[in-house]
Order: sequence, then C-alpha cells, then structure tokens
Amino acid sequence: MSEFAARVDARQYEPKDKHPTIFRAFESLKKGEKMELINDHDP
Repeated sequence: MSEFAARVDARQYEPKDKHPTIFRAFESLKKGEKMELINDHDP
C-alpha cells in the first residue's frame, strides 16, 4: 500500500473551505511525496 504525506477528505469541509484546504495540503508536499484526496463528486 502507498504511503501518503498528506490526506485530505474534502467531504468533511464546507464548500467554501474545500479548495483552500486542498491547495494548502498540495503546496506543503515535498518533491516525490504523494497526497490522497477523497471527494464525493465527479469532476
């Protein structure tokens, strides 16, 4: 199983907070690290 440096479950955030939270987690990643994003809708 893969290890993730960050995990964001966007389902638990209010719509206005989702994107800032996701981007903050993404920007905190170091080179080569992975992030898991869980969301409840299709793009």
